[in-house]
Amino acid sequence: MTLRQIRNKCLQLFASTTICVVFLIAAIPARAQQAAAMGVQFAFHTDSINGRFQRMSKSAVESLITQALGQVCNAQLRPWRCAAGDATPGLRFEVYKDHEEYFVKMTLAHGPARPDITDSWTAKLYSLEDLGAGVMPMNDGWVAPIRDLVQNMLKGSSDTGRSVLDTLREVVPLGTDIAIIPVDQSPTSSAVLPLTWADYKDFGTWRYRLVCHGDAGEITLHAGGVGRNSAFKPGAEIFQGLLVENDGYQLGALAIEPIETHLQELGKLVPVAFYVESFSPAPADMSVAH
Repeated sequence: MTLRQIRNKCLQLFASTTICVVFLIAAIPARAQQAAAMGVQFAFHTDSINGRFQRMSKSAVESLITQALGQVCNAQLRPWRCAAGDATPGLRFEVYKDHEEYFVKMTLAHGPARPDITDSWTAKLYSLEDLGAGVMPMNDGWVAPIRDLVQNMLKGSSDTGRSVLDTLREVVPLGTDIAIIPVDQSPTSSAVLPLTWADYKDFGTWRYRLVCHGDAGEITLHAGGVGRNSAFKPGAEIFQGLLVENDGYQLGALAIEPIETHLQELGKLVPVAFYVESFSPAPADMSVAH
């Protein structure tokens, strides 16, 4: 075989391989999204318990508690997603001592500051009576009582649980991407949220705030889930997300106006983030199995 023939053969092989790779890439389905994850961290903010760590270091126990609380928050704060780490927004837990008693404090780290909302919650871990009975744990014995206390704090039926959920609705987005369906492709003003239907169908009838940027400034679309799925993004990506119908249009903090009066503006909006607006229906306990 001549050098020219060898070169031509190599070029044919390269072209064939390139075509195969292109087709393979095109055939890979778009990856569906989960809700953005909040970070979860834990620390002991008192030195009075340093003697309780002998078989394990204090930092090692803090790490175990962080992992446990990440799992608790992820299970009980659905559809928000939580994972151990320092991501913001995030939940910061600490144990501190006050008047010889011990407390667990949970703080939501977020920005910008919102003085109109509650973003810190406290529950008693050990009372004077508890300590008198000798219940103070050793080593990794701290994990279970702190985990159980936080589970009770986050129950949707508790005052603290309801307060946490109300705050999350206000300041913690579920995601940043939104597929606004063109008005000529839907009989109603609609959008698709990038939450996989298989994982988030329990939240398919909730209400959401879709925050976008428009020519006039910040625009919020108020939308209700219709209880079914739709392609995200329509005409491009192929996984099934949550379908919502837009029924309100709000410029900044002005009054909400009917969406029908702003249909021609929707195609120019740039998505910023979407939030839960209300729970409908609201379960007694927000814990939903994955």
